[in-house]
Order: sequence, then structure tokens, then C-alpha cells
Amino acid sequence: MPDHYMRQLKRWRLLCPKSKHDLVFPNWTGMVEFLSNLNRRGWQPLLQEAGIVDEDGRHKYPPKSLRHARASLEIHSGANPKEIQRLMGHSSIRVTYDVYGHLFEAHEDKRQDRANQIANELMAAE
Repeated sequence: MPDHYMRQLKRWRLLCPKSKHDLVFPNWTGMVEFLSNLNRRGWQPLLQEAGIVDEDGRHKYPPKSLRHARASLEIHSGANPKEIQRLMGHSSIRVTYDVYGHLFEAHEDKRQDRANQIANELMAAE
């Protein structure tokens, strides 16, 4: 997690309601927040403001889509399959490939660049 977000979370921990379960995002009484409340109070307004809703004003994507967005951005930035497996908590690399394999294929066009970089480094070392 980027340092900026860790600092924000640490600040939030000082302000958030105390919880006997030591929750990071408790409701205002310190208990677990219901998913329906998170959707209604947070997720739905966020997507409406961003214009990501259907004709009836309902959100097109569930909150879980953030998880897929994170993995996709990590892959786009060069993360390897093993890193994605650990990040997503997949039980096996097969699960990772089943879900995100099509995104790794986009890196094949960079293979020539990597090969050239390795060759250049080897020649410079001679």
C-alpha cells in the first residue's frame, strides 16, 4: 500500500469510533458496518457522482470491482503472476491465471524490450 494511504489510515485510526474488535472501519457505535449501509451511504453516491450508473440510477459495479481494478493496475504496472497471487490471496497460481491470465498476455509485446535490455547489459559488462 502506498505510504500516502498508510498515513491516511493511521490518522483515521485516531479518529474512528473505538471498537472491541479493533475494526478499522466500524460503524459509529463501534460495530461491524452492514454491507447494505456501505453501499447506500458510500458506494452508490460515489458511483453516481462519477456517472457510473445505469438508466435507473443504480450502480453498475459492486464494491468488489475495486479488487479487480487493483489487480489489473498492478499487472499493467508490471507485477508478475506470483505477486498478484499473494496480493489477491489466491490459494493457487491457477486461480490467478484463471481470473487475470488475459491481462498478463498483454505483456508479451514487452518481451522483446526486456530481451534487448538484458543483452545490452550483458554487452556493457564485457
